[in-house]
Amino acid sequence: MRASDRVQILPQLMADDERADVVAIVARVRGTAARLALSTRKDLGEAVVIGHAKHLAEGGHEVYVLIDDQGG
Repeated sequence: MRASDRVQILPQLMADDERADVVAIVARVRGTAARLALSTRKDLGEAVVIGHAKHLAEGGHEVYVLIDDQGG
């Protein structure tokens, strides 16, 4: 995937990240404060993907997300 021109691997999302808008969406999706939303490991990857996707969609991008809904 690293060689793909369509896939970008993003750095870890942090509560004080410059991507505060994405952090806020993740917190809303998880129904909690930002620090707690990013420190609770259960389903964190899915929540972060949804946060990024929603942020991009709100910015006018067409977004498709595929998520494996089975346990890790």
